[in-house]
Amino acid sequence: MHKLSKEYLAECVQALDIEQTDSLSSTDNWAHVNKTLVHQDWDILYKKLAEYVDETAGREREHFVNS
Repeated sequence: MHKLSKEYLAECVQALDIEQTDSLSSTDNWAHVNKTLVHQDWDILYKKLAEYVDETAGREREHFVNS
């Protein structure tokens, strides 16, 4: 991410905003989605990802300290 230009990242954000706005308007604000369940699922996923990142970061630190 650090190697990507600010302009490219701004274009990505703008494209995502356009796509999401279109999606929301064409689906009545995602009325067909069980938002409570989706939020619960994302919460579980983020917690698992955070654990993985913490574990991986710990191993990386150990590798560099012991090298």
